[in-house]
Amino acid sequence: MKVSIVRTDFDFDIHFIDAANEIKSAKNFGAFVEPLLIKEDTFVISSRISNETIEIYSFWKDKKDKYQYSLHQIKANAAPKQSLLVGDCTFVKFAWIEKLIQQLAKEENQG
Repeated sequence: MKVSIVRTDFDFDIHFIDAANEIKSAKNFGAFVEPLLIKEDTFVISSRISNETIEIYSFWKDKKDKYQYSLHQIKANAAPKQSLLVGDCTFVKFAWIEKLIQQLAKEENQG
């Protein structure tokens, strides 16, 4: 599975490659994408399409400095289903998280 979390300022999107090998955007499918947890070596983001589909993506670095991910998907449409994928990531950039945490701390100290 190839997934990219895209961030511009405080806006997030999830890009993925579909079966036709084309890059798709969760937001283009009408998803509401928001971060749920942001820490130095962990982040969790959700993608929700109305009340039909919820996806929760988690990325973290384990104690051996290996990158891991999980995807929990819940579909509540005509054929309800739940699935959970867990595996290794080949690459996760946590640098943007560190910058975001610093920016939020700075804003909190000013306000």
